Amino acid sequence: MLAPGGIGDLLTRAQRAALAGRLGEAETLFRQAAKAAPRDPRPVSALGDVALARGQIDAAVESYRKALKLAPEVAEIGSNLLAALRRADRLTEAERAGRALLRRHPRHVPILGNLALVLADLGQLEEARRLYETALKLRPDSVELLTNYGNLVRDLGDAEAALEWFDEALTLKPRQAEILYLKGTLLERLSRLDEAEAVLAEGAGLGHPGIALTASRIAARRGERQRAIALLEPEGDGRQWQGDWAYARHFDLGQLYDAAGESERAFGHFVEGNRLQAASTAGRRAQKEGFLAGIARLEAWLEGEAHPAWLDSPVPEGPEGAPAFLVGFPRSGTTLLDQFLSGHPAITVLEEKPLLSGCRPAGYPESLATLDAAEVAELRGHYWEAVRGEGVEPGPERLIVDKLPLNLVEVPLVQRIFPSARFILALRHPCDCVLSCFMQQFRLNTAMANFLTLEDSAALYDRVFALWRRYESVFPLQAHALRYEDLIADPEAVAKPLVEFLGLPWYADLLDHVRTARGRRIDTPSYRQVTEPLHGRAKGRWRRYETQMAPVLPRLAPWIERFGYAEPPAT
Repeated sequence: MLAPGGIGDLLTRAQRAALAGRLGEAETLFRQAAKAAPRDPRPVSALGDVALARGQIDAAVESYRKALKLAPEVAEIGSNLLAALRRADRLTEAERAGRALLRRHPRHVPILGNLALVLADLGQLEEARRLYETALKLRPDSVELLTNYGNLVRDLGDAEAALEWFDEALTLKPRQAEILYLKGTLLERLSRLDEAEAVLAEGAGLGHPGIALTASRIAARRGERQRAIALLEPEGDGRQWQGDWAYARHFDLGQLYDAAGESERAFGHFVEGNRLQAASTAGRRAQKEGFLAGIARLEAWLEGEAHPAWLDSPVPEGPEGAPAFLVGFPRSGTTLLDQFLSGHPAITVLEEKPLLSGCRPAGYPESLATLDAAEVAELRGHYWEAVRGEGVEPGPERLIVDKLPLNLVEVPLVQRIFPSARFILALRHPCDCVLSCFMQQFRLNTAMANFLTLEDSAALYDRVFALWRRYESVFPLQAHALRYEDLIADPEAVAKPLVEFLGLPWYADLLDHVRTARGRRIDTPSYRQVTEPLHGRAKGRWRRYETQMAPVLPRLAPWIERFGYAEPPAT
């Protein structure tokens, strides 16, 4: 039986309960309404809203899907579905649903905006830009659109334009915490610390965890460690540190206590940060097995490949020549090396871009043997198309350095497409390298999910370098190895042979890596370190964590010996 006021009364009471935060009562009332009026999409869609408020993202998706079937013409339901799919990290489904919704509702601004967010997450930045531009023509005063477009422009590499979009959004909505955080964080990454502090000060008291986190990072960069810690350890119950902010806080506190020499306390924060990140939505979906399965397939293929026949008839490269690949295990000093290389006028470093992702043929790596010259040229064309998508025009007068450390495992693909490609192999003490990966908050994917424990980090190190060693015996690699420790001790002695290996003239100004770094937005976790003068504080850091590292030392010992890090016996 319906209440005296009918379905409308039930919905009103349910909405009041939801607004008051009484989600259990609201859910009960919405379910009653849905049962009483099974063809009415409103209570079904509202159940999606309640599920979303409770963090039950998959349940929200199902409710929105049901509601959309009842009322496919209601664009708002479709927009909510799209947003929920993105929040659930179901990006392929979200793209498919978003494109279908856009065909039905080509001028619906929330659908345009939500699909743009999805496409940006998928790396389709130019198409996302076009959707934002369409949406902003329809609603130029949307603070949300202006902010999200600023984020996209930032990701496209135009920091100054991003700051202008954030300013336009702040003009419409001053002291909006999220925008102040985004602007302040971008300025901090650009090393414009005074400006960043001024922006963050405008958000003081707004309770945004990102503002406190960025303020703490600035304090740490200024050498004010105790103030940095205090910003992350406020009095009270710490309710602002929820979700992704909770593990971000632990990683930053771990770094601060590590710098203070409080290793045991620091390690506890890294353990907790990794635990919380593993339990997050991104952590649950980024399964390490995905990356490991790819390595296993390469290992199995190499068992039967002493010398691939296609190595004897390489497909000639085009006028663009071949890129160089800067590879190594993450946290091996590749970002620092990137800054030195970027200071050379003939080098363009493309940082952390999956440029090879569109070049892998079906059935890889076995299918490399069946490719004809036209197919190889087509794959090569996909690579250069991706380079041009980053705003860089390849040519013989410019060396493209593709810096993505774990391209270390992609040697067969690179050798097939670019037979003359050079590899720069960055090395660092295996213990420091593995420990640093565990201590770092990465944006999780199937590769980075291997760094949530020390054991998994060491296991991946072992497998990756065992694969590289096998590559060295199979392929005619043009590779130049260098060590992080040597680079910080004598940059010129390391950089000169490297530049010669790359076939370029020496350019002494590249040694001013700080100037180069401060002129760029760096999208790796090392951005703070590489804007400082060289120091050796991270060298040998693992010694302070020998107790925690003890279980993984046997697995790393062969690599310590092989890469020349074994200490001579005491006399």
